[in-house]
Amino acid sequence: MQERLKQLVKHPATQLIIWIISLQVISAVIGSFSAPGPWYYKLNRSSLTPDNWVFPVAWISLYICLAIYGWTLWQNDNASSTTRTLFLVQLAINYSWPLIFFKLQFVSLSLLGIAVLIIINCILVVRSISEKITTWFLLVPYIMWLSFAYYLTNYILKHM
Repeated sequence: MQERLKQLVKHPATQLIIWIISLQVISAVIGSFSAPGPWYYKLNRSSLTPDNWVFPVAWISLYICLAIYGWTLWQNDNASSTTRTLFLVQLAINYSWPLIFFKLQFVSLSLLGIAVLIIINCILVVRSISEKITTWFLLVPYIMWLSFAYYLTNYILKHM
């Protein structure tokens, strides 16, 4: 029985499922500590700010993309340690963002964090293409969402 479990855990499909579930669970836990509160709803927000239901739907989809991309980094022998490290660094920044913005209310720092995320992910796309990581395209919707988040956060900062 134990040997069968070890084989199952080593199976690539199982590892991918673990990646997807892990990123979703981490996001949910962090989200539970940093949900938008009265402070956020009193801010002068852009008219382009989506309804509240859009954010979880978008992030579930984006974390699936990030999980598949991350999984392929660790499956692919062409992926350099630098690319893997950049991916983990951007995940750490991404997961810290809700705490910085919603909990600490550091709008300027959260805007800087988004800018850094955009830069790192653009670098990841370029590195992934050169390292033949075929899932690089999964970062494109994430970069687009980050760019929109940059606009929304910048709007808040300018109208505080």
